[in-house]
Formats: sequence, structure tokens, C-alpha cells
Amino acid sequence: MPGASAESRRGFRGAAVALLVAALLLGMLGLFREPLGRALLPDSALAGQLAAGDAALAAGALAVAAGHYRAAAAREPDHPRVHAGLEAVAQAALVQVDQALASGRPEAAADALGLAARLGAPGDALRQRQAALAAAIAPPVEQVLQRALAGETSDPAAALADYLSVLAREPGHPLALDGRQRLLQRRLDLALAAFEADPHGARDFASGELAAVQALDPGHLGLPLARQRLEASGMPAAVVAARPRVPAEAAAEALRWRGIAEEALGRGEWARAGTALQHARRLDPGHEALGRLERRLADARP
Repeated sequence: MPGASAESRRGFRGAAVALLVAALLLGMLGLFREPLGRALLPDSALAGQLAAGDAALAAGALAVAAGHYRAAAAREPDHPRVHAGLEAVAQAALVQVDQALASGRPEAAADALGLAARLGAPGDALRQRQAALAAAIAPPVEQVLQRALAGETSDPAAALADYLSVLAREPGHPLALDGRQRLLQRRLDLALAAFEADPHGARDFASGELAAVQALDPGHLGLPLARQRLEASGMPAAVVAARPRVPAEAAAEALRWRGIAEEALGRGEWARAGTALQHARRLDPGHEALGRLERRLADARP
């Protein structure tokens, strides 16, 4: 019958529309299943780590708090509360550094500073507190000078760093000026002797030592004569006057060691910093950052 046929067609169209809507709903559910699942059934382990991190942060147990937030990050790295928690721990660590320095507890300050560095605290804030920590733990000038004088023969690099550290605190100190003069002249003498014995093999070493002395003391009295002797021995004047080119691989490795030294200084790991600086000096002896790092280490060493 015509009426029944029209009714059947309408029923078919209705069923088709219903099936299409159901398919669209299922597709959307599949697309948003994970976000909806997180909203309706949150990760209880993640929530537990975040809550534990919050509690430890509130109690001032910053290393514990950082551990919980890192565990939460392992489950969901992009969770906003993970990033907020780690940033809050880093800021709290900087505050702890200030408090420890104000109360005369340099070891606690070094621990807090290391935590702040590991959590990516801003570089300017770290450098300011590293300088404050170095000043807080620096031994008296007289003690540094005694150590430098005693170490001139056994460890001239450390002795020079000590003299430079004193001069950073007291630029005109006569004993430190004399000590720097002696040790830099010794470096020049060794460089000249090495070059005269082997002009080809020791060329880079000699020019590097000349550049290092120039960087540490531009007015050193022995520099003009050293340049003349190197030129007279066959080294081109342009090489004598300029810092030698360090191979890219050696420069990159020296940069890595200087970074390790800086990180170790921030954490109070003096022996590790000294070893890193020795490697950096061997690879790129004339780099201007070495003197700064060596002075910081000399100030920090007990």
C-alpha cells in the first residue's frame, strides 16, 4: 500500500540517521577517550606523587619533593602540575641558599644550590649565589698566601690560582703580585725552552702559554722579551701575537670540561672541579674563562 511504503521509507531513513549519529559518537569517543578517561578516572599513582611532592615542599624537604615530582613526570611529563612543582622546588632551594648563607651554614647552602642547579634554576640567580657562597667559605687571605707559597713547586697551577684569588679580593696585594709574577714568568720560561728545543712540535704549546700569560696579566714584564725570543727562534710574529687556533674537537672538549668544573663548583665538589679544570687547561690553555674558574676554585677550596 502507498501509505505503508512511505512509512517504511521514513523508518529506514530514521534508522540510517540514528546509525550515522551513533557512528559519529563512537568516533568522537575514540578520539577523546584518553582525555575523557583522565578526567573521569584520574591516574591515582600520579595524583599520589603530586600530593606527596606538595606535602614535602610545604615541609621544606626539597630533595624529597623533587623526587616525587620527578616520579610524577615519569608518568606524565607534560602535566602542568609537574612543571609547577619542580619550579617551586627550584625557587625554594634558592631561598634556602640565602637562609643558609645568612645563618653561616655554607655546607647547607652548597647542597641547596646544587639542587637548584639540577632543577634548572635561572643562571643569573645561580651565579649570584655561587659568588656569595665562594665568598662565605673563602679562607683568610693570609692562609691562601701561605698555601700558594708552599705549592709553587709542587702544584704551580694551584698556587697561581691562589695568587689570582687573593688579587681578585685585594687587587694590589704585593705578595700576591710577586707570586703571580714568578709563576707566570716560569710558564714563559718553560714555553720558550720547549719551543727552542722543538720549534715545530712545541709551537702551539708555546703560543698558547704566551696567550695565557697575556690573558692573566697583560702587563707582565716578561711578555715583550718572550715575544722577541720566540720570533728570533723562528715563530712568525703573527702567531706570537695571537692566541693559537685550538682544533674544534679540542675546543669542544675543553668547553665540556669547563662546564663540568662550573657545575662542580656550584655543588661544592672542589676536587671534581679541580680535575675538570686540569683537563680544560690541557686542551685549551689560553682560554680566558680558565682564570675566572680557577680563581673561584681557589676561593672555595678549604
